[in-house]
Amino acid sequence: METSINAQFNRLVNIMIAIVVAFAAMVASTIGFAVWDRRIMIRSFETKVKAIEEAFSENRQQVHALIESMKALSQRDAQVAEVLRRFHLL
Repeated sequence: METSINAQFNRLVNIMIAIVVAFAAMVASTIGFAVWDRRIMIRSFETKVKAIEEAFSENRQQVHALIESMKALSQRDAQVAEVLRRFHLL
């Protein structure tokens, strides 16, 4: 009788170990997927930002000229001045 109780206890311990291992595997795979997904999203975001930075650097002179012309226009037009103030350009 003592051996059957020990056998049942060992079986119960093995089942508990299997449950803990399965839970740990699910948690690890979920965390791994989340990290992988974030890296993929960040990589695509970095690509888009780099393209925007390159486009801005190519047109930097034109952007500055546009801002200066809007500032000159704001001296005559109050609505333009208000818009430039709202975006902290004046």
